[in-house]
Amino acid sequence: MSGTPGRPGLVGPWSPLWPALSASCLAVVLLVGVATLISSGDGLTAGALEVPVGRIVGVVALGYAVALIALVLAVRSGSAVRSWICATVAVVVAFGVSVYPLVATASAAVDQARDIVSWIIELIRTH
Repeated sequence: MSGTPGRPGLVGPWSPLWPALSASCLAVVLLVGVATLISSGDGLTAGALEVPVGRIVGVVALGYAVALIALVLAVRSGSAVRSWICATVAVVVAFGVSVYPLVATASAAVDQARDIVSWIIELIRTH
């Protein structure tokens, strides 16, 4: 228990809310940085990099909805343990979703590079 004697601090299902909200806000800041990195890479290649924008937007929207639901469950649960579990799930999902655009873009870039290598090999064979 924290707080002054005779007056308990924030305990129960509300206790994990502020740390989880703070971490989730940091995850959003991370997402902004990741999106900036991906868009600058796409601009640097003059659009040659195929960024899976639709898939990224879908995963990010769904992931942040799940994180928001987990935060609501953290507040509404009657137990401090369940609240901390839900808050932890919200933070892990928020950070995972924030990093996902990097993984999706890197995967698309590798697939695109594989296609270019096979095209070059086929071009060498025919000439």
